[in-house]
Amino acid sequence: MRQLHNLHLHNRDEILRGLINNLRKCLHLIRAIQALGITSLPLCVLCIFLIDTNRVTCAEIIFGTGLLKGTVRFRLIQKNPAPKRQEPSSSAH
Repeated sequence: MRQLHNLHLHNRDEILRGLINNLRKCLHLIRAIQALGITSLPLCVLCIFLIDTNRVTCAEIIFGTGLLKGTVRFRLIQKNPAPKRQEPSSSAH
């Protein structure tokens, strides 16, 4: 990413700009997926604890909230896909 940025500073090429934008979107997707993974484990453990202590309604609410959060995040990711790679223009000989 840094190398592409340095190349773009010296060469203002649109292909490099597209690559940088694609990498940024990929990094945002990776961070979003990691955040979902990090939050899902404690919620799962909490649900199991609540079921074990006969607080099933609370467990269902927390489980449903986790599902909704994941669904909303997934929908946001789908609405903002990474841009398609621009092909370099070829000149006719």
